[in-house]
Amino acid sequence: QLGQAMLPLNSVRMVNPFDITFDADGAPVVTDSTGDGVAKENPDGTTSFLHRFAPLVDPTNDKLFISPVPTGIERIGDEYYVTLLGGCPFPAGGGELVVIDEERNQRTIVDNLNMPMDVAQADDGTIWLLEFATFTPDASCFTGQGYQQNTGRLSRLLDDGAALSSRSFEVDR
Repeated sequence: QLGQAMLPLNSVRMVNPFDITFDADGAPVVTDSTGDGVAKENPDGTTSFLHRFAPLVDPTNDKLFISPVPTGIERIGDEYYVTLLGGCPFPAGGGELVVIDEERNQRTIVDNLNMPMDVAQADDGTIWLLEFATFTPDASCFTGQGYQQNTGRLSRLLDDGAALSSRSFEVDR
């Protein structure tokens, strides 16, 4: 049996939690892919949003916007590294890796990503970034079809956020 945490606070609640990390005091900090934000557990067990992400510019048409869809999260020091998927229709280069803090500041570390799903820091301090795949531009993201094989990547980041090396892997759909 599981106990429930991060209870709703009035109408503030997580809708589609995707990944979890913890703040310096051990409180859960969770990405909410539908809420386009990062939610945190308050001391009383209720939920508040630490940060909400603005829509991203569609790289295929700068007059259109796409939902940021936060997926992976990792606390590194006093900041949170968050992958923004660049939601449906998943245009190539629509995703980002950003950093946020408790004061709601945000900065972009890497953009032009293809469906970034997760970020993690290894024991040696290396920051790893996982991209799921490139999505076929003419496919419908609502059908679950259109993920191109052999287009996923695992990359290490340099101190300046640039990709140090990438390893491709096959997407089996």
